[in-house]
Amino acid sequence: MPIPSGDPVLTKADKFLSSLVDRLRLIGTPTDILATAARALADHLGVHQVLFAEATDDPASMILLLDWTDGRCATESDLLPIAGLGIDTLAAPSEVRLFVCDDTGSDPRLVPSARTLCRQRQAAAMVTVPLVRGGRLVASLSVSQAAPYAWRMVDEWIIREVAEQTWSLVELARTASRLQRSEERLRVAVEAAEMGTWDFDMVRNECWWSPRTCNIWGIDYAESLPGDLRYDFVHPDDAERYRREVDDAVFSGKPFQIEYRIVRPDGEVRWVLLRGVSSCDAEGNPVRATGIALDNTERRQADERLRESQVLLDAFMRNAPVGMYLKDTQGRYLMVNPEMAKVLGVPVDVAVGRTAEEILGVEEAGRIEQEERRAIATGQAQSRSQFFPARASNSSALLIRFPLMLDGRNPQIGGFAIDTTEQMRAEAELERSRAALYQSEKMSALGSLLAGLSHELNNPLSVVVGQALIMEEKAVDQRTAVRAGKIRAAAERCARIVQTFLAMARQRAPERQLIDMNDLIDAALEITAYGLRSAGIKIHTDLARGLPVVAGDA
Repeated sequence: MPIPSGDPVLTKADKFLSSLVDRLRLIGTPTDILATAARALADHLGVHQVLFAEATDDPASMILLLDWTDGRCATESDLLPIAGLGIDTLAAPSEVRLFVCDDTGSDPRLVPSARTLCRQRQAAAMVTVPLVRGGRLVASLSVSQAAPYAWRMVDEWIIREVAEQTWSLVELARTASRLQRSEERLRVAVEAAEMGTWDFDMVRNECWWSPRTCNIWGIDYAESLPGDLRYDFVHPDDAERYRREVDDAVFSGKPFQIEYRIVRPDGEVRWVLLRGVSSCDAEGNPVRATGIALDNTERRQADERLRESQVLLDAFMRNAPVGMYLKDTQGRYLMVNPEMAKVLGVPVDVAVGRTAEEILGVEEAGRIEQEERRAIATGQAQSRSQFFPARASNSSALLIRFPLMLDGRNPQIGGFAIDTTEQMRAEAELERSRAALYQSEKMSALGSLLAGLSHELNNPLSVVVGQALIMEEKAVDQRTAVRAGKIRAAAERCARIVQTFLAMARQRAPERQLIDMNDLIDAALEITAYGLRSAGIKIHTDLARGLPVVAGDA
């Protein structure tokens, strides 16, 4: 509000206000600003009380920020009814209207409850300035005297100007405080992330690098650095890409991000990640670029080690002579090597991402699931032989399954599969060989027994045959001769069987000779005749005579 020139009272008031504002601008905290303004205003006007209050969500009350009463300054947080400040008497609080009361005890604008509040505060005369921002009441300044008082126009002007100027500085201090806290949080976050910050003034061709940025580049901190200094550190192999991606973006006003190598003054090569954005002047020309810098060397080294480990793992899985696999918590194959793919009977790319049920069917998948649950429940590996009868190769395998506990998450299942097809075949062949050897040993023992029996029977049979022949020749009658002939024939048959047993038991090299097949068949039937008869088997032969002889070991 302008004041008339030449009036000494108003001139004094203007000097007071200018001096007070200069003092308040040097104060950084809102509370100190309010306290200084209240004390100065009270001293200048000689008033009894100065109150600063701030609006709340309740339109009927305000919160007391500062209470200066008779030289005592206190920061309060009590609620003040706006009726006790006279604000409710205003049709609509605004920047040009204020409440002026020379006698609160008789002013008809104040309701009885408001008079009681004024009496309790010893506010016999009062001026209240509502502070409005954007059409909304945000705060108030209330000045009062302990006795009725006729307020002068200059008093009203001073109170209004102090209220406006003081609250503007309070808002500015609050904004600065919030900005300071925000910058502090940003600083802490940047330091925690080990990021550096930088600023490039394109007009002056000067750079500012934070201490962390200078540390990354291996140089001492300075308040200002030459703008072209950034080129001196770029690795030669990345120089062209740096100029293309960074300079083009900076001088065209575009944001950018680049990861490249730098060579520090000590010769060490580091990887850095640079991000930035440009700001332009009123004509759209870029004048400044600001951003962050992050040392990515350790991450790049870790990525390289991880890549090498992955290559090594891939080679290990690919060349392992046994099957290996890993499943997720849903039972899908995450990793399958070629040997495991052979066991599953599908290519690697088909197996990955599928479940055992999708590959092997419901029945086999059910058995696998039982073993996997048992492995998880016991925390121990489970093994089982698995057979695939329909396959010509990889028809049997030994499967070992074990749980993988990962940081308290649901366990996964890993396993090995060892192809046992050749081993099973070798074991079957060994079992057949053992059976054949056992049979051979039985036959050898039987041969030895037959050889012994044949030797023991051969001599008595020779006597029987000889005596039967004598009896047949010297028989006194035909009947006796016939009987003697039967005895001789039976004895000769037994002798031939004994000779056959001796031939079978005798260890000798094969002797091939000409054999009449009819005779060979007759001899075999003769040997087996008793067994056939005992079994009720009758053999009828129809052998052609005069067949060619064959070579063989009979």
